Amino acid sequence: MSDEKSIQQKYQNYLSFEKHPSFLSEAQQLANNSDELKERFIYDLEFGTGGLRGIIGAGSNRMNPYIVARSSQGLASYAKKTAGSSLSTVVSYDSRRYSRDFAIEAAKVFTANGIKTYLFEELSPVPMLSFAVRHYQAQFGVMITASHNPPEYNGYKVYWKDGAQVLPPHDHGIVHSIKETTQVAYMNPVEAQEHGLLIMIEDEIHAAYQDAIAPLIQRPQLIQEQKDFSIVYTPLHGSGLHPVQQALQRHGFSFHIVSTQTDPDGDFPTVSSPNPEDPKAMALAIELAREKSCALVLATDPDADRIGAAVLHQGEFSLLTGNQIGAILLDYLASRCTELQNLPLGSYFVNSIVSSTLHNKIAKSYGISDYRVLTGFKYIAEKIRTMEKSQQRSHFLFGCEESYGYLCTTVIRDKDAISTLLVLCECAVWNHSRGRTLIDYLEQIYQRFGYFQETQISAEFPGSRGKTLMQDLMMHLRKGKQDWCSKNIVRIVDYKSGKTFMDGQYEKNIDLPSSNVLEFTLEDDSVIIARPSGTEPKIKFYLLLKGDSRDLLDKTQQEIQQDIHNLLQKFQNK
Repeated sequence: MSDEKSIQQKYQNYLSFEKHPSFLSEAQQLANNSDELKERFIYDLEFGTGGLRGIIGAGSNRMNPYIVARSSQGLASYAKKTAGSSLSTVVSYDSRRYSRDFAIEAAKVFTANGIKTYLFEELSPVPMLSFAVRHYQAQFGVMITASHNPPEYNGYKVYWKDGAQVLPPHDHGIVHSIKETTQVAYMNPVEAQEHGLLIMIEDEIHAAYQDAIAPLIQRPQLIQEQKDFSIVYTPLHGSGLHPVQQALQRHGFSFHIVSTQTDPDGDFPTVSSPNPEDPKAMALAIELAREKSCALVLATDPDADRIGAAVLHQGEFSLLTGNQIGAILLDYLASRCTELQNLPLGSYFVNSIVSSTLHNKIAKSYGISDYRVLTGFKYIAEKIRTMEKSQQRSHFLFGCEESYGYLCTTVIRDKDAISTLLVLCECAVWNHSRGRTLIDYLEQIYQRFGYFQETQISAEFPGSRGKTLMQDLMMHLRKGKQDWCSKNIVRIVDYKSGKTFMDGQYEKNIDLPSSNVLEFTLEDDSVIIARPSGTEPKIKFYLLLKGDSRDLLDKTQQEIQQDIHNLLQKFQNK
């Protein structure tokens, strides 16, 4: 069948299946626009290993109610096939455009398949969904969100019964089931409620969540004594407002909220990007902090799984990087347990392979076991699950990744900006009581372990030859030649083969899933990681650098950046 006929057939199928009036009207207006029809229908929006994410709109290559329904039918069929007939699920959503509509659409399908569905009455963040899956002992969960992507995007994330995002074999099984789906079943929500298949979640789950994370606060008296320390928080128009407010109020923190960014709004009108990693997203909060004489600024992204921070230090606000926040939190949790004499035996820490190696040095200094896993918080959750199943005594202390994601408790199995925010606030208050800022605290960590600095270099390889050129580049790096790096490489880890090359010998000693990632360790313990994207025509180099002084660190960074720039030019110009 020609592309044109295939597009027309898919277009007509979409018109017959789409029930939402806005999306149906949008699709009907495409009838005579061949270019737009091709853009929207030549491909299907792919359900990746964790779910869907795409531009909102009518079409098979867009996020819309029909795509959500079809994916939900495939997910329901897979769950019934693998886990039995008496199932339940939890569905939540954030502040993005059509998020509630998509959540209701998913609930219609799940209930039609006989799956008891707990649907959040109001928007709620990722950590609340993860907690609720475990709380209700559901087989799986769905979160409607596109995290901190631009306003035109939305998505559909799938969680399994432990509250973590799906991993093999379930992710591949769900993808296969969706591809096989030809018919979608629907049940009216009113009918579903009458049959006990649809339960609306209200305040009880929020109270249970707050109770579950409350033990993370270990110095309540100190917080009451330091009322002069005040915080500014912004939810960036997302789902974090109410749970963060509840948490801060419950534990007696003094705080202010950016009023112009409190209303849930999928257009994110006050920011160019609703991403707490972006300094511009923090601007209004920092402005309010200056007005109210506050020393700490915190922001969560739309689904409240990531957190950003800015600290007043020597009269200026400094933004902390994701790795710096991770180092502060880990050292504080470990030192607090040591000081209060409650560090459990078998305590361990987990971070991703592209996160700062400073974290691992901190963990080791306290006698805490440390593990590095593949990129993606689901692998941190998988490590927790593995440790729980093992016979050895273990206690999860903390997990983090460089992209501003943290977890301080196992009652949730994904990034949690809300519970993390509590620990970070207590840490800031504790330092304030000693006349220090979080920047001072970070400096003390550097003085103990050396200076660490992380940065990324990203390069695109577009066009039909791009994928081949990236493969050639990775092949060149795998040969072990050092002609691309001016520093001496002492160790190479190939996460694809599971082998380490060191002292002239290869050893298969990496116990992680195969992944197209290469890691190079230099003489000074700096690390360079090469990681091509599996979905985009780009490759990323992560520079995890270490130095005895800031000047030496800056010099090393400049030299390695030039090395990588030269390497990329060589392959991009082929």
